[in-house]
Amino acid sequence: MKQLMLSTLFLLTFSFYGNGQTTYTSTATHSEISLANLTFTIYPNPTDRNFQLEFLLPKSAPMEMYVINTSGDPVKHLLKNQMVDAGVKSYDFEFPEHATFGIYFLVIKSGSKAVVRKIEFKAGT
Repeated sequence: MKQLMLSTLFLLTFSFYGNGQTTYTSTATHSEISLANLTFTIYPNPTDRNFQLEFLLPKSAPMEMYVINTSGDPVKHLLKNQMVDAGVKSYDFEFPEHATFGIYFLVIKSGSKAVVRKIEFKAGT
């Protein structure tokens, strides 16, 4: 388990497992960050085409989720400003056929707040 101090607002913990699962946990030290206390699981990561995102949403909220490339261009949307009910959430994602292998980022937004998670898309994972 590794911990990184990203700023005075976040403490981010990475847990790496031998089965290809990466769990990210971030904890806000400032009450203004509504998404910061969520634990996201992205499995498998790295992925060869498909991955699953899981998290526990403590209260209903409007959310947007999408994947971008390293240039910031959108690759695919999972949610577009949709109200998401509280509870355990699970979303399946498949990279489009035109996507090339490399690093991508999952962006999860609620209101003016956002969290970003790295996803590695590579052959034969």
